[in-house]
Amino acid sequence: MGCGFFVSFWLLFLPIKSIENLYKDMYKLHVRYFLYMSLGSIVKSKTYLLDDLTIKTARYGDKPNPLKDGDGLFLLVHANGSKYFQFRFSINGKPEKVQLGTYPRVSLKEARLKLVDFKDMVARGISPAIEKRKSKAVSKFNVGNTFNAVAEEWLQLKKDRVTPKYHVKVGGMLKANAYPRLGKLPITEITSPMILETLKVIEARGSYDLMNRVRALIGELFDYAKSVGLYEGENPTHCLKGTVALKKHKSQNYKTFVNSKDVGLFLRRLPEYSGTLEVQLLIKLQMMVATRPSEMRTATWDEFDFKSKLWTIKPERMKMGVEGVLNFV
Repeated sequence: MGCGFFVSFWLLFLPIKSIENLYKDMYKLHVRYFLYMSLGSIVKSKTYLLDDLTIKTARYGDKPNPLKDGDGLFLLVHANGSKYFQFRFSINGKPEKVQLGTYPRVSLKEARLKLVDFKDMVARGISPAIEKRKSKAVSKFNVGNTFNAVAEEWLQLKKDRVTPKYHVKVGGMLKANAYPRLGKLPITEITSPMILETLKVIEARGSYDLMNRVRALIGELFDYAKSVGLYEGENPTHCLKGTVALKKHKSQNYKTFVNSKDVGLFLRRLPEYSGTLEVQLLIKLQMMVATRPSEMRTATWDEFDFKSKLWTIKPERMKMGVEGVLNFV
């Protein structure tokens, strides 16, 4: 006969009260056993296998390799002695892995903390390996696309559309006023307040016209960056145009001719001018051809054909880079 038969037979001779107490004790014992097994499995799942001593003494060729820590965390030991942590997981049944860093640069404690974040990503259906590759791509993109780098690329393309003189002037304005504060920053991280602070420095010098020119150049630069996919979103200089955060440039207009009588009066008084004859002649010629002052001031003799009474301005001295031919009859 089995043991269960003798136990059942023995229970028949016990008082009712004793049987009730026995069942209560058995119930308590069952509950304790259940809790022990449940808590034991939880503790076991959180028990890590690695420690710093094990990692430090681990050598290539040790079995098993990689060394398992728990929850998908492993330590790989290479032939050159390097050791790095690796998290192994699966997304939609597909096994994947991602590196957490090398030991001891990344400590065992830090690797386990990273593991918590990665396991949370996996629980949400996100692959840590793919996210890490994306992060590296963004970092590489930002390193190669600083404000300086994009500005130099833009200036190089602009070189064929403007005169050499103007090209040098534009590059000089950016290098002197924008590069010091914005140059090393990834263009994707530059905001309107950053540009505002850059313009404030120019404003503090009282160079309001230069401040507006630099703002316009930075705006052109961001338009270019956006057109080639280096920047997304609204141009950060748009909200700075006419903003009360910057002082408004008060232009001072020079006196001008109101009517033909003013022109006649000016010409009659020109001989009374106390300056040199060269200046008087330049003023008269300027009134005849109406060129930009810089084009007149930097003219050379070989540009003038006195027989044909033509003045041919060289393309490199013209703003649009196109040769200018003027009749000064």
